[in-house]
Amino acid sequence: PKVRHRNAAAYKRIRDLINDKGRRFFVFTNEHRRETYIERAPEESPNNRNDRAIRQCVSWYGSHLAESRKPDTYIVMLSDDRENRDLARIAGLEAYTVRDFVSSLENSSELLDRLATNTDESQGENMDKKRVSYAEHLSLGKIQFGVKSGKYQQGTFHASRENYKE
Repeated sequence: PKVRHRNAAAYKRIRDLINDKGRRFFVFTNEHRRETYIERAPEESPNNRNDRAIRQCVSWYGSHLAESRKPDTYIVMLSDDRENRDLARIAGLEAYTVRDFVSSLENSSELLDRLATNTDESQGENMDKKRVSYAEHLSLGKIQFGVKSGKYQQGTFHASRENYKE
């Protein structure tokens, strides 16, 4: 539900990937299984309940695969939520950020370029270490002052299609 409400295009791409018969994706509905369904605790936010439900599913699925004699298969939880990852690790689960997991793959440079910049990691205590990808835009007042003072030029830019140096 989070993805569907935040970005409809991303949700559609995920649904298309899941429905592609050439790929091996499985959709598991944890709300309909006794071992993975959890009640919302009193005073627990819906987001924290969902995070706890995800951790419960990862834990159950790992033990389910171990019982079905697939010892070489392991479950990894991917989350960009630091608190969720920490709680998963305390529970004995393998948990990584998406960026860390993709970085561990062979020839990951192309995939890393496609990942969005993670803003969750740069919040809070690491705020002063935040990396700025682009310089911030100037305010309208600063732009108008710069045009009046001659520091900036105002007009229309026409680029040549034939010669990028013009």
